[in-house]
Amino acid sequence: MDVIIDEKLDMLLERISKVRRWLAAIAVLKVIAICLLFASGYIGIYIILDHYFNLGILARLTAFVLLISSASFLVYKLSKLLLISISYTNAANYIENKNSFNQQLVAAMEYYENSSDYPYSKVLAEQLVSRVCKDSEQFSFDSVIEKWRGYALSAVILIGISMVGLYVQHNLAYLKTYMTRLTVPFAAVEPVSQTSLKTLTGDIVAEPESLLKFSAVIEGKLPEEGALIIQTQISDSNEISEPEKIQLKPILEQDSRPIFETSKFFPEIGQFKYRFETATAYTDWKNIEIREAPVIKNITAEISLPGDKQNYTEQVKNNKLEVIKGSSVKLQIETTSKLNEAKIKELDGRSNTKWLDGKKSFSHTFTADKKGTIEFDLTDEKGLSGKDVPGLEIILKTDEPPEFNLISPEGDYLATNVSSVPIEFEVKDDFGLSSIQFYLELPGQQPELSDIALKPDSKEHKFTHTLELEEYNLNVGDIIMYYARAEDVGTAISPENNISSSEVYFIEIRPYQQYWHLQSMEQDEPSNIPGVASDSLKTILEYTRAFVKKTWAVANKTEITMEDRTKLDSIRDDVTYSSESLEYIRDDPLNGFTDSHKAVINQVLSHFSKTEDLLEQYNASSALESEKKAYEVLRKFILEIDMQMSPPPSGKSVPQEKPDKVTLEESPELSGIEKERIDAEMQKVQQDIEQVEQEQKKLKTEFVNFLEKQKEGKLKAQAEMEAQQSSAENSGDQASQNQSSSQQDNAQQNQASSGQGQNNEQNSDQQSQGSSGQG
Repeated sequence: MDVIIDEKLDMLLERISKVRRWLAAIAVLKVIAICLLFASGYIGIYIILDHYFNLGILARLTAFVLLISSASFLVYKLSKLLLISISYTNAANYIENKNSFNQQLVAAMEYYENSSDYPYSKVLAEQLVSRVCKDSEQFSFDSVIEKWRGYALSAVILIGISMVGLYVQHNLAYLKTYMTRLTVPFAAVEPVSQTSLKTLTGDIVAEPESLLKFSAVIEGKLPEEGALIIQTQISDSNEISEPEKIQLKPILEQDSRPIFETSKFFPEIGQFKYRFETATAYTDWKNIEIREAPVIKNITAEISLPGDKQNYTEQVKNNKLEVIKGSSVKLQIETTSKLNEAKIKELDGRSNTKWLDGKKSFSHTFTADKKGTIEFDLTDEKGLSGKDVPGLEIILKTDEPPEFNLISPEGDYLATNVSSVPIEFEVKDDFGLSSIQFYLELPGQQPELSDIALKPDSKEHKFTHTLELEEYNLNVGDIIMYYARAEDVGTAISPENNISSSEVYFIEIRPYQQYWHLQSMEQDEPSNIPGVASDSLKTILEYTRAFVKKTWAVANKTEITMEDRTKLDSIRDDVTYSSESLEYIRDDPLNGFTDSHKAVINQVLSHFSKTEDLLEQYNASSALESEKKAYEVLRKFILEIDMQMSPPPSGKSVPQEKPDKVTLEESPELSGIEKERIDAEMQKVQQDIEQVEQEQKKLKTEFVNFLEKQKEGKLKAQAEMEAQQSSAENSGDQASQNQSSSQQDNAQQNQASSGQGQNNEQNSDQQSQGSSGQG
């Protein structure tokens, strides 16, 4: 019986335990909510009072004692409430209040909790347990619990903790101060002051298209929000436009004070001012100036050449400076803004700082001993630094001689002795020109020298010299030579490399009006005028012009090098070939030269011969004079031949062609005229070979025809033998004789054709050997 009662009691306890746990949970939630409410309310009231009234030590001690006493009393009451809520009897009584079991459930729980000292009849108690188990079998005890109260208390506690935590997070320094004053009343801790702001960025100077960062530290009470105010100031009238307001939230970083921070983009130049503000505090106005960063406006370089050479000044372009290695360079640098300082990074990597105190220019001296880039870092008087100031690239190079370009006329020129010829030259130099001269050589006169006016430190210059030919006593066929000479600023190590001359150019005097020597009307045949050779003579004339120019280029040098000697040898070979060609033209009967004509040609040949001897001695200056005389004589001779030629049909004039320029390749092995001579010889050899081939084809054709005729004769003889059988023996003898004679003729013919072929091959070999020997 006791065992059964115990089992029923255990089942009853298990059902009541669910109600007991819910009641205990709700009681705990009540305790937490009340404590949270009390702590928040008490501490909040204390902070407000202490903040506004600055409580003294006695008041803070009283508040601390009251806090401890109230908390102790509250803990006592709440713990007692908690203990009551967790007893089985109280749980059974709570159930009886919701659903009556005639106090049998309460009596059963009292029996369980006081079973050892139960004052009443245990038998009766066991009957109550058995009866209440039976009566409450269909009833769920936990249905009497108002569970929503537990959920509601949990939500209230979570919301309260969240709000308190958020407030503490944003006012940690504020709360920390007052909690210290509350819990340590004797500590010398001042109360938190009102909110104050301090700008960290200050006045700002920046370039256009800059993203600027603004920040301010928050001191005192932490505000919930603030703002950055930016106003545009019109510099002309000092007017201020409508302010721009940017809303901000305090930023809390670990181990640092709370701040306001934001950024803004400024695309254009302008003047602004800004400040931070909250509902109760604001900062002073600070200025923003958006302006162009300082840059280099121009650089002038004063260059002192190594070895006590001439100095010169150059304006730097495209941030590049070309100088001779070892030159001393002084840079004069002008900037767009007044500078506070300029940092210069040298070619060797060292840095140099110049303090300028508001100047817009500065100088810097260095030695150009290596190539590289000099870098500049400029800071203006308001502290703005140029980020993209281009560096000065130093390029070391060797000085090149001046360059010349003949603009007008385009080259060698034909003119009458009354013409006005404008001669225009363009002269350039990489480091600068020191002087320019114009030289004019007239026949039979000393060369004329004209100095050309030149601006200081010029790197290029154009000049025009108008030549009035009627002022000179010139004849048809005369030639005028002219050229330009220039000297640079003297940067070369050798003085001769500082002077350079242009190519020499010709002006040839042609007749003002062409007079034709008319043929006699009584002659049926034209007179023997050597007009056929005119084109060949003009070719020799152009070769002679090329000799003069090439020899002139060597003769104007102060010292002849091995390369120049090779050029003179090449010119001598060309003169020799021209002399041989002129002799062939003179002696060709088809040209119809008279004795007087040949005398003039012999005079040209004499000058050519003298030129060869002088070139063999490498006397370029004397050889040039002989070449010029040969050119003048040959030019006048060609003009005379042209005037003796028959005039063109009526109404048509013979065009005067400009002489073609013959460019001879500069080659130490083979000159242009020598190549042409070899080409002519090769053409002659080729013609001979073609002629031999034609003769061989002709002999072959004749031999084939001979064999066919012999075959026809044999067939005819055989037919006659068949027709005349009676005289077969006689016919046979005759046929044998004919056959033997035919064989003899055939052998002789073969021997002749083979001999002719051998002769042709020998001629071809000899001609090939002769042309290769000439090459």
